[in-house]
Formats: sequence, structure tokens, C-alpha cells
Amino acid sequence: MNRKLDLRILENCDMKTLEVLSRKYKAVDDKEAEKIFRRIENDADYYEDVQVHNIEPYHRPVWRKVCSVALPLAAAAIVVTGGVYFNSQLENYKNTDDISETDTMSGSVENSYAAISVTDDYKGTILGISNWHIEKEDIYEYDNSVRITFIDDDTGNEFAYSEIKSGEKYAYLVDLDNDGTDEMICNHIRAVVYGENNNHAAVYRLRDGMLEAGKIINNYEHILEEHDISLSSYVDFSDEYSPEKNKFIFKSSYIDTEYELGIEDYSFSPAFLYPYYIRDNTGYLLGVKNWHISKESVTSDIENTYFINDVTGEKFVEFTGYKDKTSVFLADLENDSAPEVVCNYQWSEDQENMNNHVKIYRVNKGVLECGEFLNDLEAFEKAANIELDSCDDFTEYYNTDKNKIMLKKQGEDTEYELGIEYYHFKPVDLQDTVQTGIDTE
Repeated sequence: MNRKLDLRILENCDMKTLEVLSRKYKAVDDKEAEKIFRRIENDADYYEDVQVHNIEPYHRPVWRKVCSVALPLAAAAIVVTGGVYFNSQLENYKNTDDISETDTMSGSVENSYAAISVTDDYKGTILGISNWHIEKEDIYEYDNSVRITFIDDDTGNEFAYSEIKSGEKYAYLVDLDNDGTDEMICNHIRAVVYGENNNHAAVYRLRDGMLEAGKIINNYEHILEEHDISLSSYVDFSDEYSPEKNKFIFKSSYIDTEYELGIEDYSFSPAFLYPYYIRDNTGYLLGVKNWHISKESVTSDIENTYFINDVTGEKFVEFTGYKDKTSVFLADLENDSAPEVVCNYQWSEDQENMNNHVKIYRVNKGVLECGEFLNDLEAFEKAANIELDSCDDFTEYYNTDKNKIMLKKQGEDTEYELGIEYYHFKPVDLQDTVQTGIDTE
């Protein structure tokens, strides 16, 4: 027969006895203990709103004798999980008396942490990005709705977005899978159904340095099969995150029953699919929000192409090539969720019989840079064991299928993969189009 543990028996125990007991009896393993401690250490202000679940009541005087720490939560965790690990990590913390006695952590391993709301006041790190800002834009298709775009200040790239009703939380941060790293939960509006927004959750996470987005709208058949629901498309249901339950709530427009979902029900893929063929303004590009493309004829067959910043009038991307033979892609060459602009263009020293070449533009630590292989041939020659006499001795182009830059020596069929590490980058000298006499229309 199970008997409840009466912790009052430990009130007069000395520290040595407690350490022996904590080594011998553990509710969780060392890995879980380390993860809980890391969360306590990093989020000391976090536990004010955490509710009590499945934890035996205790008396404050008992734990003051067990360990002098800043958080009663940490003290409780010492006994519940085996106090040796926590005692060794928390021994330098000072005791305070202004912590509520009800501040204690859920005993459930699954989804045991409350969500952090992201608003204008939140300044913490999101998805490993410490320098970021948001931009707001009204969504005219949906009444009283706003698009919140999250921008990485170091790269100028959008890394997440949320579509919400005005006044709602922008997003939530919570460790859904209890791996010690928060996911970011946003909302995406897909349609208006019976006068209400059709909302669907988007879960952003980092996996091996890659930013991924998890959605259910393309993979919801298993939910329908599990609960015997008949729906024809994603506008027939919504799935929204509930911070109170720390679950996703799946509900149909035609039935009253609500179903709880977990992160395991969401299908993940890269957050932004690259390469993307750039034809016109498609939002942020290299940190520039409003821009357009301008072309200038050089000869009947050759033209210059410029990307113009609408606010400053500066050229931030430029290249030359045969008309209708150039192309520009947004590509993540390094798989670091910081895409580059890759330009397929043509060039020759005398503009006769120009060969295909590649320029790469990127934002590196807030600085716009341009990289070219033409300036640094020696390192690649040594690695590939070939000789390249000049820029007219080879061609290079960006292969979208392989997401690689390919190089081929003139007169040979062999193609070599040309990594971004062989490109020589330097800051872009931004020039005003008015001063250079370029027609921006």
C-alpha cells in the first residue's frame, strides 16, 4: 500500500543525512535535473504565474533548514529530484523572504512551463536572435487585423511573422517539447469564415541551427481520422494556441467539440523555402523594405540592372549582362537562415563574348557586402587542382536545384562546386542614383 511522504520527518535532519537521502532516491534522472536547473537559473522571474500540479504540500520552515536559496521552487526541486545536483549549483544564491509560498513548479514533465507573452515590452532573445525589432502593418483583407513582422537587426531578414486581431498578444515563447529551448508560437490568418478570422498556429523552432516552421494545415488528416471528423479543407477548422492550457486547440466550424493537440501533431519544414526567384519587390531584401528594380541599356544587347532603395535612392545591388539572360535569387547558401542575394550575370574585360559569372550580396554584422570569385582564384585552383588564367577562362552560375554555385573551365565538361568560402567579400559602396544619373523609373 502506498503511503504519502511526510516531509516533516526531515525538519531536524542534518545536511549529511539529507545528502545521503537525495543521492539514494531520485524522481528524475540527472539529465532532466540539469534541464530543470538551467530553466530556474535563466528565468528566475518566470515562476510567478506557474500553477501547482501534483506536488505534495510542504512547510517553508522545513526547506529553510535544507538549503538557503533564492527561490522556494528550487528548494522544493532539491528534494523532489534528488538534492545533490541542485544543492551544488544553487549554494551561492542568497535567501530572500519576498517570494510567495505558492510559487512552485508543475510536477508534470510534459509542457511544464508557462508561456511568455511577446508584446512591445518584451526585449529578450527569440530563437537565438538577441537583436531584433518588430514592424506592424494593417491587414486590410481582415477587419481590425495586424501583421507583426519580426526582423533580425544584424541581417535585416524577416525570421517570423504573426497575424492577429489588434490588441492580441503578438506571439508566445514556451518550451513545448521540454528540451530546454523555447519555441515561438505565432498566428496566421487564412480566411474569414462566418465573419470570424480562420486562425492557424505556426510554431517556429531552431534545429541544428536551421529555422523551421511547424504547421498543421498541410498535414491534418491524421487528426480527422483519429477523432472521426469529416472536413474538406483547412478553412473548415482552426488550430490556435491556448496559453492557459499550454496546448493547441483544434475546433471545427461545424461541431462544438474542441480537441487538444501537442507539438507532435505539427509538421515541420524550413521556415522559408529557398531559392526564391526575385522579379520585383517581395518584402525585405538585405534589410531594405521598400525597393524596386531599374534597368539601364548599355548597348542593344547589354544592360545594367540596379536594385534601388526607395527611401534613400541608393543602389544596393547592381550587375551587367545580356538582356533577358540575367537572374537573381534569394538563397541560403550557408544554411544559416540568413539568405544571400545571388546574381547570375555576364561579364568580360572588353564586353565581347561575355561569360556567365556570379555575384553574392549579404548583410554581415549589419554591413552590406558584395562577394565575387573573380578577385580570388588561387585558393580554388589549389583545391580543385586546375589552372584558371583569367576570368575569361571559366564560367560560373548558380544552380537552383543543387543550391550550389557551379564552375566550369572553358573547353572542359567537368563542373566543380564553388563554395561561398571562395568568394571575396567587401563592403558595398552605396551610390545615390541621382548623382550617377540613373533613371529610376
